[in-house]
Amino acid sequence: MRSKTLLALASVFAACTQALPVQQAAPQALQGMPYSPSLDVTSLDRSADPCQDFYKFSCGSWEKNNPIPADQAGWSVYAKLANDNQQFLWGILEDDAKAQNRTPIQQKVGDYFAACMNTSAIDALGDEPLQPELARIAALKTRADGLSALTRLHHEYAGSFFFGSGTGQDAADSSLMIVELSAGGLGLPDRDYYTKTDEKSVKIREQYAAYIRQLLGLTGESAEQTKADADATLRIETALAKASLTRVERRDPHNTYHMKTVVELASLAPSIDWPLYFKIQGAPDVARLNVSQPEFMKAVEAELTTEDVAALRGYLRFHLLTAAAPNLAHPFEQASFDFFSKTLRGVPAMPSRW
Repeated sequence: MRSKTLLALASVFAACTQALPVQQAAPQALQGMPYSPSLDVTSLDRSADPCQDFYKFSCGSWEKNNPIPADQAGWSVYAKLANDNQQFLWGILEDDAKAQNRTPIQQKVGDYFAACMNTSAIDALGDEPLQPELARIAALKTRADGLSALTRLHHEYAGSFFFGSGTGQDAADSSLMIVELSAGGLGLPDRDYYTKTDEKSVKIREQYAAYIRQLLGLTGESAEQTKADADATLRIETALAKASLTRVERRDPHNTYHMKTVVELASLAPSIDWPLYFKIQGAPDVARLNVSQPEFMKAVEAELTTEDVAALRGYLRFHLLTAAAPNLAHPFEQASFDFFSKTLRGVPAMPSRW
């Protein structure tokens, strides 16, 4: 009975969280991991009656001593442990950036970290790192140009362009790694953000449109053009969202497992040259793959063939920018944080640069 009680206490400790954000002391680069006891009796709030409020009894003191940091949406013993680990890694990176007589690996790691921390150089560049690609998108004149760009963007950039592709473990044969196509192409977290009609959802979509206009405006686009691009992006993403499976539907693994040949895939989305697509992605010999949501790929085909080229350009331009924004100059980073972290997740403060 005693072991069961301790196990129950340990389980509840793992879930301890604090509801209201409070400013924390500034983090520091650590030279070692702080000790975290697996069962800490100081976390108990012995003023609480465990028969009336077991959670407060087991977690009350931990909550009082561990308020949510201002740059976090939530906090728990696991989040604190992960944060401690990050501060330890931060110490290693700083040492590699500043140390003398570094090994080649230390030099690579340290120089990379130092470059990421050089905000004056990053801010001075503005959107210059993306200007060549933005110019290429602006030069797209035909639908064929757009399709060719889509294939290349999937290979060269991290943005969510219409759908996702990659590799994963075969759900029917765990000894195999297979190619997969997945639903994607959305800027908001889930299809429901596009389909719900309640007041909060409508407001979020308005705020998302404002974010799109703001981000594009930072590149020098006119207000008229940013509105056109925002309208096009929302229209395309809404169509893709409506064709996506719901979260409940995705819980059934059979709904997201559809092995297809490349020829069968081409019947769903014939506008894309799939043999060329997979060749450019570095997988030229793909014969079969999992198309997780076939109906979604039909919607992709519809958007690629019915939207005008100007709309496709606006959509591609925004998704290129929004994926890169956290790594660009401060105005881009701030715009991304303000919408995705502050507006969507309620995080009041941007995390420290490290």
